[in-house]
Amino acid sequence: MVRTKPIVTVRLFTVLRMLAGEREIQVEALNIEELIEFLVERFDDEFRKMLLEEDGSLKHYFHVLVNGRHIRLIDGVHTTLENGDVVAIFPPLGGG
Repeated sequence: MVRTKPIVTVRLFTVLRMLAGEREIQVEALNIEELIEFLVERFDDEFRKMLLEEDGSLKHYFHVLVNGRHIRLIDGVHTTLENGDVVAIFPPLGGG
């Protein structure tokens, strides 16, 4: 049985929002890895450089939450998604 791709809401913050030109988008993806692949294909190369390492992995300092829970506490980029999930992607925050 093939699992249909759930539709999730992706919320982008700070520089990712500026690069994407969108605050929130709807994405069909089975897991976080597939969601990230979709985002870097949809947006320009600067978005890809901001989010991913040269080897294609997610930069370690980005925070990705599914329904308020960090993917590091679930299954990392292999975290599965369900219809209606909300995924928030936060770049590192600076301050001083």
